[in-house]
Amino acid sequence: MPLWMLVVAGIAADSAGSAKIAVAPAESLHVVRIGTGTPVVLIPGFFGSTLGFAKLVPLLSAAGYQSIIVEPLGTGFSGRPAHA
Repeated sequence: MPLWMLVVAGIAADSAGSAKIAVAPAESLHVVRIGTGTPVVLIPGFFGSTLGFAKLVPLLSAAGYQSIIVEPLGTGFSGRPAHA
């Protein structure tokens, strides 16, 4: 199963909030979910974080979309592998 499907399934119970999804021993992805409706997965670019979508998420919510932001390893509040 692709990683993004595990992330979405791991936070499907809430309509808003954040979660840490374990992907390896001592490593986890930070995932933020905001709103309800059709899900849209947002992944920040290099040196990005959830804050980079601060202006976009309210617009998506107003249009009836649910934003799911997945911070890759090494960015935002996700784990930082020691030997990456």
